[in-house]
Amino acid sequence: MAQAATFKTSQLIADRFKVLSWLGGGEVTETYKVRDTVTNRVLALKTLRGDAPKVTEARLGREFYWLSRFTHPGIVAALDYGATTEGRPYFTMEFVDGKPINVFFGKGFRPELQSVTAQLLDALDRVHAQGLIHCDLKPQNILVVDRDGSPHAKLIDFGFAGQPALSDEDTARGTLGYVAPEVLKGVDADARADLYSLGLVLYEVITGRGPGEEKDLRKWLRMQYLSEFKPPREFDESIPEEFAALVMSLVQREPERRPSSAAAVIEQLTRPGADATAETGPPEYPVAPVFVGRTGELASLKEMLDNAAKGRAGAVCITGERGVGKSRLLSEFKFMAQLEGATILSFERASSGAARQSLVNRALEYLGACRRTGLS
Repeated sequence: MAQAATFKTSQLIADRFKVLSWLGGGEVTETYKVRDTVTNRVLALKTLRGDAPKVTEARLGREFYWLSRFTHPGIVAALDYGATTEGRPYFTMEFVDGKPINVFFGKGFRPELQSVTAQLLDALDRVHAQGLIHCDLKPQNILVVDRDGSPHAKLIDFGFAGQPALSDEDTARGTLGYVAPEVLKGVDADARADLYSLGLVLYEVITGRGPGEEKDLRKWLRMQYLSEFKPPREFDESIPEEFAALVMSLVQREPERRPSSAAAVIEQLTRPGADATAETGPPEYPVAPVFVGRTGELASLKEMLDNAAKGRAGAVCITGERGVGKSRLLSEFKFMAQLEGATILSFERASSGAARQSLVNRALEYLGACRRTGLS
């Protein structure tokens, strides 16, 4: 749901920053174009909404911390951190007067896109070298500026950035449709998740097909995660074969089939005709383990899901020694079920001295929410 701006044009934030315009926002944050009345510099200011949960304050501070570690032409620069007169935390950063990559290039391949891709990969290489992943690459977070006829790209919005291991997070990261499959499944992700998202953005730019262009997002997700992408040259034969192959190497569903680092992809861009997945000495970053050897179990669970959809309920217990992959199997099945439109209710078994929410309580909460929203 779109959120309205809290601060009005010409209003001062923190008695210093004059609002020039509202740049956008979500459920917990909002960003403004402002003028610093002390330095007379035009900046961007990101702050929390007044009704944002307390936990999001730490996330905003973490985003500023991540950004403050970078000095790179392809990454937006963070400047100052503070609090408004109402006590809301905020931080300022450079204002990027650019357009989202899909708006800048429109639909179709242009030779300048290869230069912009190299710039973005170089920025991601810097991010990954710090042990982080961006985790929310989408057209709106990649701004392109025209400087004397030469396009320059900037990565913005590091609100979801963090350490590669994402399975311990309480909330999902990224934007549905652009996020890599392993992130949605809630399993460990690494630098290759960013490469997937970048590949999907590039695929959308050169083919005109992508989550930003589809009216039925669930239909797109099913195609995205259950089948293969059509080669870009099937849409436009003028796309160079090397660039089309590079994009296809990035949007592979399984992480192990993608290049292992942004540096490896840069190498491919600078050596036309080379194998995009070949390693020629670029730096390596930690990679997540591959999920293999559970095809039979997944097929059995899928059969139970199909039966449930036909009104034939069932139950299954998954057991095994610690570390054999039970949680990973459940994550894969949960993802599969969500693509089919199933409702997933998760709970944890109560342990000694701890009060955990039971499955019955979770089910009652869900049914109550359905009744309130008229879905029952």
